[in-house]
Amino acid sequence: MNIQQIQNQSQNYNFAPSINIFDKAIVFCYQKVGTRFFLFLSNWPKTIDEVYNQYHINFSYSDNSNNRLIVNTEFSDLIASIQFIDEHKNSCYDYDSFFQHSNTSTINEFLFNNPKDLVFVIRNPIKRFLSGLPQITGQYVCELLRTENERNKIKSLINITDAEIDNIINNYDLYFNEEDTFSDKSLSIIDINIFVKITMYIIDYNSHQIYYDAHTQNYLSKFKEFIYNIKNKTKVKIIDLDDCKKDSAFKLFNTWSDTIDYTNAKNNLKGNVISNKKLYNHLNLLLTESNDPISERIYNFLNSEIREYNELKKSKYFIKL
Repeated sequence: MNIQQIQNQSQNYNFAPSINIFDKAIVFCYQKVGTRFFLFLSNWPKTIDEVYNQYHINFSYSDNSNNRLIVNTEFSDLIASIQFIDEHKNSCYDYDSFFQHSNTSTINEFLFNNPKDLVFVIRNPIKRFLSGLPQITGQYVCELLRTENERNKIKSLINITDAEIDNIINNYDLYFNEEDTFSDKSLSIIDINIFVKITMYIIDYNSHQIYYDAHTQNYLSKFKEFIYNIKNKTKVKIIDLDDCKKDSAFKLFNTWSDTIDYTNAKNNLKGNVISNKKLYNHLNLLLTESNDPISERIYNFLNSEIREYNELKKSKYFIKL
């Protein structure tokens, strides 16, 4: 989905968690909350070419669906949809195989009466937000900033020059290098301050992109709603992404299969889980200043999410790994 589509659909509710299917567990995560980590882990020891055990479920208020895909909670009725991709061809490739694999017959049963453990992954909302911002900025630079109208608009609102705009566009791959392999040469070409300027512009003038983009939108209240509706609460587990690379975490992961030893995956994580630390660190320095009005606006946006996060950490279902 591009930015224009996000803007057009910003009035429509959409909640799109990632689920990862293990032999004895279903793991729920969200964008910037371990999706790559659990994609790697759920396929272990096979490659993505052999099996793809991660699925993205979209939940909305649309009414164009059949009863099999209707989710009924105590608070709302939602419609679910799954986009099956080529990588699913050797695992669950359609709704029949998807439900059969989990011994369920409907999405409502899959979510709330699943025979497997249901594990919900959470992350500190501020860390997640700062991690998601570079991807929104990258999408903006790749799409909107290349148009003359948007270029003129941003120059009229903030102190940015044509030369700075050209710099970030022409060196796009250097700025938004997910694998974080900045060399001395690339660092001499890019100017992190340009990236920060554009990110501040998005926060100040295009904030709808932040509220409705899956990389930064709030999601924890929906996790709580789902947990509330699960029939057998002994199946519910909540873990924090910050704990997931510990040795003790892999002991938990080993309970998700009788045949796979996930501790062998731990030493193979490097190169499979990627992030852009340098952009994250620059945003962190700028936006965590207590006297920065930008930080105050971000805090107001994240305030409810921080509260939900702290409640989930104190929940009886939370496992401190």
